[in-house]
Amino acid sequence: MTSPDLEAKSQRVSSGKDICQRCKNKNSVCFSRKEYFCQDCFLRFIRGKQRKLMMEDKFKVQYPQKGAEPLAQNVMLALSMGSSSLVLFDILFNLLLEQTKNHKGRQGFHLKVVIVDESALLDSDYSVRDKVEALKEVYGIGHNCPVAVSFKIIDPNQSVLDSDQMGSIFIDSDFRSYTTSNNSEDTGKLTIREMLDQTTNRSSREDILEMVIYQLLIRTCLVIDCQTILFGHSMTRLADQVISLTVRGRASLICKKLTDAVEIFDGSEIHIIHPLRDVLKSEVVHYSEMLQLERFNVMDQKKATDLLKSKVNKSMTVNELTRSYFESIEGDYSEVVSTVVKIGTKLDQLRSTEYSKQCIVCDIELPSDPKRWLENITVNESAPVITEVDMNNLRIYSETCLRRDDASNLIMNPSSEVDMCYACLKSLQDIPSAFRWPVGKATKEQILKEFTISDDI
Repeated sequence: MTSPDLEAKSQRVSSGKDICQRCKNKNSVCFSRKEYFCQDCFLRFIRGKQRKLMMEDKFKVQYPQKGAEPLAQNVMLALSMGSSSLVLFDILFNLLLEQTKNHKGRQGFHLKVVIVDESALLDSDYSVRDKVEALKEVYGIGHNCPVAVSFKIIDPNQSVLDSDQMGSIFIDSDFRSYTTSNNSEDTGKLTIREMLDQTTNRSSREDILEMVIYQLLIRTCLVIDCQTILFGHSMTRLADQVISLTVRGRASLICKKLTDAVEIFDGSEIHIIHPLRDVLKSEVVHYSEMLQLERFNVMDQKKATDLLKSKVNKSMTVNELTRSYFESIEGDYSEVVSTVVKIGTKLDQLRSTEYSKQCIVCDIELPSDPKRWLENITVNESAPVITEVDMNNLRIYSETCLRRDDASNLIMNPSSEVDMCYACLKSLQDIPSAFRWPVGKATKEQILKEFTISDDI
């Protein structure tokens, strides 16, 4: 990890002002970490960060014994079409291109790029497919390209949840959660969009969407037979996640989100790696601008849509607040970003306790009973209603309580009480009726049989 004293302000400088401090020959175009870079040296510097975090033999070209099968494994890149993931794609493509040139067409791994198209879920009008086609055209993929790379676009709206896995979750006023058997209202299939539409709270919706997208990526990884998932999160994004996860009550996931982890799904191991975790967001932007990768970026349009919604709702989500904070301080106080990530990486995973139960929604391990903790901190006296925002919140709360009473009458005989973590309790508590969610966990065989994705584009 880069030390804080090297996290100097990164900024673009005019060509010819200073000589590159690496090669001592070319004019500098970028200043980062108290050092001037020309374009070639800066690109090499950033690509070196990725290679240090992917030094394992499984990413190198292997020469099997005569007659043996090739040893290259499948690696999945989760491409969000934002700056960081586009930069990581460029780095990986150039790495594979270098391997094919130096090893007579051999690659250290097979890269499979997966894009989850969120535009339909967010009511956005941008076209992910058009951007992907343009990206492939620029890199010559599909036109006698020496590098073997495949692309798949996942439409979340086509991912349905079967009724045999669905159940209704209800949270009462005492923070107890119940799940009921499928009734006549639950017999149909449920799309991701319908699941998100169950809540009007933007922070809760964002929290649920994040869980759903992650599970979609895990399932896709199993279906396309990959053993590793690469995420393009920068150091700044990871620092953002540290604060965001803490605020939302998911701090136990920090260790897993920041460091290379292993996701175990029905006995299958999936390795999670963040190759850009030593790269600042400003450096990602510089890299992207140098190679004109911003023309493929759809996340800026997504952010514009989110900003418009936040203005309409007069509130920002937890993720939007933390992201705005780190974007505002990275320029002058970038050492804060490095410090937050360093502290986060030192956190260990939760140790098993006597309680040792799992959340029915997010599968996180529960070291203690969150209901008891919530009961102890609950304030029974309400705050005075003063502002217009207070009045609006009171109205929403009153309507929620009335609907919740109606919902409780519908679920008189819950089949069983289930365990939920604090974060899910808070996210789902504002839902006026029972929350439909796949309480039955699918096995690997069921996923491979039922989960379908589109062909390569």
